[in-house]
Amino acid sequence: MQGRICVLIYAFASLTHEAANDNSAEFNAICNVLALTQGVPALPLAVAPTSVAKAMQELEYLNISTSTETYYNSKDGLLATGSGGDTQQKQKDWATKLQEIHKADATTGIIKFKRLDRSNQRDQANQQLITIQRKAANLQASITREVEGANARGATAIRKLNDALYGTAKNAFDGSSVDAAGPQVCGGTGGHAKADGPLLNALYCLCVGMTNAATNLCKHGTTPTPKAHTDPNDQKQEQLNSIIEECNVAKRSTKLTPDTIASAATGVKALLGRYGTTRSSGPGHAYLGKPTDAQGCNGQGDQGMCVNYQVQLSSSGSGIKWLADLEAAAESLRESDSKRQRIYFLETTLDNLLTTAWGAYNAARHTPPTQATGATAAKDKPDNTDQKKECEQRKSNKTTCENTGKCKWNGESETKGECKPKDEEEQPNTATGTGTAGTNAEGKKCSDKKTEGDCKDGCKWDGKECKDYSILVNNQFALSVVSAAFAALLF
Repeated sequence: MQGRICVLIYAFASLTHEAANDNSAEFNAICNVLALTQGVPALPLAVAPTSVAKAMQELEYLNISTSTETYYNSKDGLLATGSGGDTQQKQKDWATKLQEIHKADATTGIIKFKRLDRSNQRDQANQQLITIQRKAANLQASITREVEGANARGATAIRKLNDALYGTAKNAFDGSSVDAAGPQVCGGTGGHAKADGPLLNALYCLCVGMTNAATNLCKHGTTPTPKAHTDPNDQKQEQLNSIIEECNVAKRSTKLTPDTIASAATGVKALLGRYGTTRSSGPGHAYLGKPTDAQGCNGQGDQGMCVNYQVQLSSSGSGIKWLADLEAAAESLRESDSKRQRIYFLETTLDNLLTTAWGAYNAARHTPPTQATGATAAKDKPDNTDQKKECEQRKSNKTTCENTGKCKWNGESETKGECKPKDEEEQPNTATGTGTAGTNAEGKKCSDKKTEGDCKDGCKWDGKECKDYSILVNNQFALSVVSAAFAALLF
């Protein structure tokens, strides 16, 4: 009979008193969450790849190397004289940029961004490059947004991890969150709103306690001194730190990823209700750590070292905040990683655009040119603004006006009138070689010679008058071609 009584007493004691290592699993799981903070410094910031800036510069240089004359010389008039007080500096900067673009390689002597001569091929390439550069600018803006987004999500993940461990907007446990009696902070028998503190509050209720020392409860060989909520915060902090040191977080997994955060959170969550059978008079599913049947979780070192989340997990509860914070941290870091992948994709797309741009440029550079016509040729027409100014300065009389060869006098007398630039077709032809304009000029010169003796220097006397020799040769050649063609038809 006496033996049965002893067994009953032992069984009753096991239900009401804590034993060594009762909360070791909970301690270990929370230590795994703490270890994640060691991975925060290693979390890299997202940055725009250096290749982006290089690609944008090359696209600009290719565009300039194939641009129209008006853009190349004055950026379509933006650098024209008199357009602003800083015009001269802008012109100087532009000239410096052009020199830099067309500089030959010091080793090979090759000009990478050679300015292409005016041609249809150059104009077509430039239109392609303008479109490509516009697309590239959009890609660059997208990369900037993704970089900012990735870093913002990463910062949110770190913030949520710290919120889960230390409390909202805190980065360390300072004891201030243990601000009420044990049955409130730890949840007692019926649960309490204050039990929804940070995860290190839970560690305090599991391993330190507020009254009666907890011997070997979380880790064998550790007996922290219990501190009530009325004790100084630094003393509460000191006792919890002695437990945290036993985590040896440096020896645990410290890599911060969405999966390690989610895994650590699940590790703690899975221990809820582990000791549910010790409560015979109430629900046991909401306990983290080992409760007692009579007192639940009251923070006494020899009994009730646990946290009761009954209020938080009820049908009207809001859930456990530290668990929600850990889940939010994992999701934010997952979004950050997704944006990093997006940055890589955009960078690859930009690289492909650059390859296409070089293809367009090289095709124009190595294809025999044909003369530019139409709208582009008109755009490339030299700006005669300076010529107008020069003619206006020579409006004193007709002789002064026409001496330049570029201006014409439009007036009612030698001294009264206007001096204006000649139309393009009226400009003197300074080009060398052959052409219609040169032939016409020479033809008129020969026709002025009235005697056979004067008919020389490219002219030839045909018996009646002096004519341009080149015209005669061309006419004879044309006649011979026609005759040959006619003969071919006959035979």
